[in-house]
Amino acid sequence: MARPSMPDRQRRDHQVNVRFTFDEMRRIHAAADRAGLSVTDLVRRRSMRVRVVVKKSRALDALALEQVRKIGINLNQAVHVANATGEIPPELARIAAYVEDILMREVDLGGP
Repeated sequence: MARPSMPDRQRRDHQVNVRFTFDEMRRIHAAADRAGLSVTDLVRRRSMRVRVVVKKSRALDALALEQVRKIGINLNQAVHVANATGEIPPELARIAAYVEDILMREVDLGGP
C-alpha cells in the first residue's frame, strides 16, 4: 500500500542551490552537529529565521575524565592536610581556581 500523498502546502518540491566556501561549509557542519540537526534542516531553519537551539554537551572524553579524576584526588588530599593542620596554603586556592576554570571551559558548566 502506498503512502498517502502530502497536501500541496506541506510538500517540499522547490529547491535552492547555494555555494559555500570550504570554511563556510565547515562552520555549517559544525553548527549542525552542535544543534543535532542535519545540514539541510539547519540551513532551512536559519533561512526561515526559526530559532536554532544549540545542544550543549557535558561529555568528557576518557583521557580528559581520567586527568580530572587525578587532579581531584590530589586536591582532595591537599584539602585533608589543610583541614588537619588548620593552615590553607595559597597554592591550594590557586589550584582550586584553576581546576574550576578548566571545568567551566571544558565541561561547559556555564563559564566563559
